[in-house]
Order: sequence, then C-alpha cells, then structure tokens
Amino acid sequence: MVLPGAVTTTPARPAPASALKGPGVLRRTLMHAAERPVLASVALALCARLAVGTIVLGLHHGTLFGDDPTYFGMAAQAASGHTSTWNSYTHWLYLHTATYMYPLTLVFKVFGASKAAAISYTGLLATCAVALTALLAQRTLGRPWGLVAGTTMALLPSSVLFSSVILKDAAGWMVAAGAALASAEANRSRTPGRLILTLFALAVCVLSITFQRSSSGVIAAWAAALATAFGVRALRPARVLAGVAIALLIPLPSGAGLGGVHLLLHGESLTAHRAAASARAQTGFTTPRPTTSPTAPSPTTIPSATEPPAATNSGDVSRIAKEDTAGPVSGHGGLLGAIRYLPTGVDRVLLQPVPWTRTTDSNVRWAKLEEPIWYLLLATGAIGLVVSWRLLGWVAYAAMFSLGELVVFSLAEGNFGTAFRHRDEAVSGLILLSCVGTRWIIRRARRVSSSPAAA
Repeated sequence: MVLPGAVTTTPARPAPASALKGPGVLRRTLMHAAERPVLASVALALCARLAVGTIVLGLHHGTLFGDDPTYFGMAAQAASGHTSTWNSYTHWLYLHTATYMYPLTLVFKVFGASKAAAISYTGLLATCAVALTALLAQRTLGRPWGLVAGTTMALLPSSVLFSSVILKDAAGWMVAAGAALASAEANRSRTPGRLILTLFALAVCVLSITFQRSSSGVIAAWAAALATAFGVRALRPARVLAGVAIALLIPLPSGAGLGGVHLLLHGESLTAHRAAASARAQTGFTTPRPTTSPTAPSPTTIPSATEPPAATNSGDVSRIAKEDTAGPVSGHGGLLGAIRYLPTGVDRVLLQPVPWTRTTDSNVRWAKLEEPIWYLLLATGAIGLVVSWRLLGWVAYAAMFSLGELVVFSLAEGNFGTAFRHRDEAVSGLILLSCVGTRWIIRRARRVSSSPAAA
C-alpha cells in the first residue's frame, strides 16, 4: 500500500558486469577524485610514502641520508631523558628544529624509539602538507586545480623521498602550506572573529617555521606582513597592523632579533658558509664531484639511540646547525656581492643538474630525472606570478615566501645535495603559482582557438 503523497521509486537494476570494468571504473574514480581533491591527494600521498618508507626500512634499515641518524638519535635520547651529555650545539639544534623534534620525541615516548615510527610520523607530516596545498588551490582556483596541486605535491619524487626518511623537511612543508592557507583566509575575512582566528593560525605557523629554520622564519614573518595589504578591504587596517606585529615579534624567540635584524646583520658570512658547505660535501659546487654516493653515511657518524650525538656525531650536529644560521645578506661584499652571486646561485640551486649532465654519481643521475618536472613548475610558476594580480589576496603569501626561500637558498647553498633538498621547502607555493599559470595558459589557448580569426 502506498500512502498519499508518498514518492514511489523503482528499484535500481544492478549494473552489468561490463560497466564495472575498463574505462568506466577509471572515469568514475577520476570523477570522485575531482569531487574530493583533498581526500584523493591524501590517499595518493599516503600510498606513495608507505611504499617508499617500506623500501627504506627493508633495504636500508631506515637510514638513507647522513642526517637521518642525528634526528633519530636526538629524539630517542630526549624521549629517554639521556640529554645530560649533549653539547651546546646539540641543545641548540634540538630547540631550533622543535617543530619536527618535539612531536617526534612525544611519538617515541608513546610508541617507543623505532625508525618505523619516525618514518611514519614524517610521512604523516608530508601528507598534511599535501592536504593543505590541495585545499589552498581548491579555495583559490576551484576543485579541479585542488586535485592538480595536491597530486603534484603528493607524487613529486623528491617530496616523496625526503618525507619517507627521518628528516625534518616535511614539518617545514606542512607549516609553510598552513601559513599560506591561513594568510589567504585572513585576507578573505570580513568579520572580527574570523580575522582573529585566521591571524592566530598564521602567527602559529610562522612561529613554527622559525623553529625549523631561523632564516625561513624571518622570510615567513615578512611575507605574512606584506600579504596582509592585499585581500578584501574589510578590516584591512587591523589586518595590516597584526601583520606588522607578526613580522617584528615572531622572530624574537628564536634569537633572530626584532624583525630578524640580528640574523640579517650578524649571520654567518655567505661566502664562508658556501665554501664550508661545499668543502664538507661530496657534491660541493666548488669541488669536483666524486664517483661515490654522497648519501651513504659513515659508520663513525651514526649515533645509536643510547649514544649522545654530542659524543658521536658532534660534527654532523655542528654542520646542521650552521646550515640553519646563514645570514641572508651578510658576508664578504655585502648586499652588492650577494647580488653579483645571485645568477650563479640560481643556476646551481634551481637548474642543476641539467638532464644532459654526464656524471658517475648515482644520486645525481636520479636527481636529473626530476629536473624536467621542476623546469615545468618554474616556467608555469613564473607565468602565474605575472598573471596572478587578480588573486593577490589569496596567493601573495605563498608567492613571497616561495620566492624569498629560493633567493636565500640560491645565495647560501654550497653543495648540490643540500640545495636539492632545501628547495622543496618552496614547492607548495610554487605548485600553487604553477596552477595559476597553467590555468591562464589554458584559458588563453581556448580564447585564441574560439576567436573569429582562428576560425
């Protein structure tokens, strides 16, 4: 019996078996991914990092790069309370990588010190970065571009590799993407409550960047301040005032000084920093590249979970600490010298190794495979930077932070291996700008093809 006013429905017929196979399944999967770009990107990121992390654990015992044991050893010792023998560099490094190290220490306290737990934690940080990047692109350009941005970051080879080992980089990607999203939402805010919430999130993310790398924190703080000048007109004076406060005050806890002035004026000489980084590495820019792998750690530099880095790995701890303290414009020749070196640094950090480079180093050969993807991101990102004036409120922070990071790394890096890893800290913003540029190219091509002259 059917009640009056009730809607009758015909039972759905089961789909034929042929409809569940072939292109139909792929098409439906892509449609579902386009409808949920953040979720799809997260799934890809998790799968890729689970696969690579398992390989690293199985074939390399969880250690692939020379810095892996340093971070693992510090977290294990901090979790067990064995820090009394740490030297000043170790204490400094632990504090100034707190965004990565403090949660890792908590993970070790809860689950025990294991490389599997550390790699899983790092992979989750990178997955969060992928989700935030996809969400920012979706909010700025629409769902399809959210999927493009999220998928690109989820599957970028260097991003997958460096977040499938025990390195701090993934934490930096996450808070950088979070700061970009918070800045964009602050620039959209039309009510005091929403503005306060988004600015608080922005300040927390910038502070977290500061305790990943001091120079990056200064760049993030000023990018946050300058970005507040864009966006909606509502509450703009309050937004700009808060941005200036972030720029001046956030660098203070890390010792960078008011607005980062101490780091800018008294940081390590860039010339000396590059020379030292080049001399310490087997892929130095100013020394011949060797034929041996630069990533194979020496047994004498690997601290165990029961041996303090201060005793067994002080050289590595000192090196990592120095990598974090280079002043962006200090050094022999000052600002003029930095400007003269910049083209060389850009070539070394952003363009090398070119795909046709002949080398016997297996790591350089693997890196060459990613360079065409990187060149495409740089080209479309440059177009996006030029044509993004209508979207400045949403992309200003990401653009300024990524550009600032790439410039500083171009001035400070002294070896290929570190440069190749560090430049990924700007990849979230670069991917967003690349999506902006690619969308402009597609729209331009469609207008040209549909114009009367083309017909």
